[in-house]
Amino acid sequence: MSEILKQMRERAGEAPGKGHRLLRLLTGLVVASVALTWFWSTSAVDMFAAPPLRFSDAFAGVLALLCLAYGCGVAFQLGSGRDDG
Repeated sequence: MSEILKQMRERAGEAPGKGHRLLRLLTGLVVASVALTWFWSTSAVDMFAAPPLRFSDAFAGVLALLCLAYGCGVAFQLGSGRDDG
């Protein structure tokens, strides 16, 4: 048991693993989707008589924006290594 505790103390200073990052990403997606749904329901529906937004539509929109941002970041990183000079 003390060996396990030693390993846990040694790993405490390390960066979080992939599972932790995935959990944070999914939590962020859900929170952003709930916020978008709430914002749309309280502002656009009342002010502009727009149709209400379902959670699944908000989740898909936030996921699409995340993929777009990730794709732009990857493209920028790939292009930054080139030397066109």
